[in-house]
Amino acid sequence: MQEKDNIIIKGKKEGLEILLPAKVSFDMIFNELQQKLEKNEVFFEGLSNVCISYTTLSAQNRDKISSLLKEKLRTINITFADRSKKDNKNVSNTVVPNKKSLYLKETIRSGQRVEYDGSIIILGDVNAGAEIIATGDILIMGALRGLAHAGALGDEKSIVTAIELQPVQLRIGNLIAVSPDKSSKSKYPEIACSKNGTITIEPLDK
Repeated sequence: MQEKDNIIIKGKKEGLEILLPAKVSFDMIFNELQQKLEKNEVFFEGLSNVCISYTTLSAQNRDKISSLLKEKLRTINITFADRSKKDNKNVSNTVVPNKKSLYLKETIRSGQRVEYDGSIIILGDVNAGAEIIATGDILIMGALRGLAHAGALGDEKSIVTAIELQPVQLRIGNLIAVSPDKSSKSKYPEIACSKNGTITIEPLDK
């Protein structure tokens, strides 16, 4: 089941990048953001840095989003980046969004395979024996215990993040790693990214 999302959420080592659409009413954006924060409260727990990337957003509406984030996420550092300004130094080259994303509200079970040309966001678990393959990023708002391959066309800047990151195999671009055995699960969401030619796993809000 595919659902169109107006808001794109990207995990970064610094925290989260929330990209707001250009030609959608603010009321629709605000309501969608509120629903995402309420439905995925555990995923956002512990985050302290959030960057809001936008093209059209008044000062009043920025204040409304800030108030919402502070209410739902409690202690966070909120920054805003205006994508309409080409020289905006707050917009990092590493946070250019994929043009499309697949959003699934379901658990991916053993034997299932999900492939998508773009990023994949799953509200649910990915069980052992399941495979998730994306040309962009992979964000799992649940446990990842199967195989995940981000940047499937060779993009080693892609990332994989999950509330519980315990894949049987992890791939980013052409890099491959097997998740080490963990005696206990992390208290916070984790992110896997390429660093110095290898895949590293760190707390999402490091």
